[in-house]
Amino acid sequence: YNIEVYLNTMVIDITADKQITAVNSDKGLLKIKAGAIILAMGCRERPRGAINIPGSRPAGILTAGTAQRFINVEGYFPGKNIVILGSGDIGMIMARRVILENARVEAVVEIMPYIGGLIRNEYQCLKDYGIPVYLRHTVTEIHGNERIEGVTISKLDEKFKIVEGTEKYIDCDTLLLSVGLIPENELSKSAGVMLSSVTGGPIIDENMHTNIPGIFAAGNVVHVHDLVDYVTLGGERAGKSVAAYLSGKLGDGNHRIKLEKGSNIRYIVPEYISGVSDVSLYLRVMDPAEKVTLKIGRDLFTKDMKMVKPSEMIKIDLPSKIIKNIMDGRLRIDCVIHKTGNVDQIENGHNEKEIVCLVCPLACRGKVYVDENGEITRTINFKCKRGKEFAVRELKDPERILTGTVKTVDSLQPLLPFRSSKPISMNLIKKSMEELAEIEIDHPLKIGDLIVKNILGSGTDIIATMDYPFKRDREVNKYGKQ
Repeated sequence: YNIEVYLNTMVIDITADKQITAVNSDKGLLKIKAGAIILAMGCRERPRGAINIPGSRPAGILTAGTAQRFINVEGYFPGKNIVILGSGDIGMIMARRVILENARVEAVVEIMPYIGGLIRNEYQCLKDYGIPVYLRHTVTEIHGNERIEGVTISKLDEKFKIVEGTEKYIDCDTLLLSVGLIPENELSKSAGVMLSSVTGGPIIDENMHTNIPGIFAAGNVVHVHDLVDYVTLGGERAGKSVAAYLSGKLGDGNHRIKLEKGSNIRYIVPEYISGVSDVSLYLRVMDPAEKVTLKIGRDLFTKDMKMVKPSEMIKIDLPSKIIKNIMDGRLRIDCVIHKTGNVDQIENGHNEKEIVCLVCPLACRGKVYVDENGEITRTINFKCKRGKEFAVRELKDPERILTGTVKTVDSLQPLLPFRSSKPISMNLIKKSMEELAEIEIDHPLKIGDLIVKNILGSGTDIIATMDYPFKRDREVNKYGKQ
C-alpha cells in the first residue's frame, strides 16, 4: 500500500489541527500534517514512585513487565527469592515463570480483598503451584542497601489503613511490582483530547472518535484491556472509522446517546453511541459479585452472569435495533444481584467439584459430579465441548503449557526462552524443568525450532520462542548492538 513507516521515531507533540511533531536520528525534527490520527500509544506500568513504599532504594526492585523482558528478550534472570506486590496478570504470570525457573516466590501481596487479574491466571499461575497470597496486605517497608534483603508487609483495614501489630518480615532478593497499568496519554492531552477520570484514557464514541474531529484512539491508550483480542478489535474498528472519516462517510454524529454508569458499574467504553449501528460495549464492575444480571435501560437488554470481577472486562454486543428508538439521549447500565434462578443441587451420593476451564479466556466456572468410585457422572455450566473435555482431564490428569528458559554458551544472551508444543502433564513439569536445566544451546535457532523432542516420552516437544543468533554468527557494531 506504499505506506511510509518511520521506525525509532519519537512523537513529541500533537495539536488539535492534527499537526504532528516527531524526531528521529536520520531525519532530525519532523513536521507531519495528518488528515486523521489514531492514538495507539498503549499503557505503561505504574512504578514504585507512584505507590509511595517507604524504605531504602536498593537494587532488585523492578516492575513485573521489566522482569519479563529481562528473561524473554535480554536473557537475564532477576533473582532467586522473590516477592511480588500486586496480583495483576503480568505479576501472576511472572510468579509461575520464576517458580518454573527454580526460583522461589515467597509471597504475592495484594492490597485488595480479591485477586487483581484474570481468574484463569489465578488458578494456573498461583493455585497450581501453591504460591502464598496475602490479600488486604501491602509492602510497608523495604530493607537493604546495595541489594534488597527483605520487605515488611502489613495487613490493611477496610479503609486501607495499616493494622498495627500485623507486620511480617519476608526475606527476598527481588521485589516485582505488578500494581497496575496507566494509559500513556501525554500526547492526547497536548491535542486537547478529553480524558476520562476513571480510565485515564480518551472519551470516545463507538467509532473510536475522540472529541477532536479526526483524532481517534484504540487499544490500551483508551483503557487497559485484559485480553489482547479486544485490543485487536478496537484497532480494526478505528482503522475502518478513519477510512470512513477521510471519505466523508462517517456521519455527523448528531444523534448521540450518553451511556450512564448504574449500580456497581465502574466504567463503560465507549461513553457515547449514535444508535445507528451495532456496537460493542466494554465495561468493568466496581466490586466482585456472584449471580448478577446486567441490565441496559429498563427493558432493552439483560444478561445473567454467574460471577463478575473488577479485573475481568465484560463485553456486550448491542444490536442497533435495540437502541435506535431511544430519544432521551441517555442509556443506563446496571449490574444487579440476580435473586432468581435454579440453584444446582449436589446429587445424592456424589461429590461436587468446581473446575475453572483454562481452554479459552472465558474461563467458565463449571461443576463436575463424581460418584463414590471416583467416576465422573456429569458436568454442568461449561459452554462448549472443549470445556467439558478439559474438566474431565483436570480431574484425572491436569495438563499445562510449559514455559521457561534454557542456558546458552553465549555471554551476550545467556538464556533462551521456550514453550512446550502442547500441554504437558502437571506430573511431568518438574522433571521436565530438571532435564531442561542440563541443556546448553550452542548453535543458532529460529522461533519454532526444536530444542527437545518428545521430552520424557510425553509426546510433547520443547520449541524456541525467540530467534537465537549464536554469537559467532552475530554482527556487532561499535555500540555493542546486533
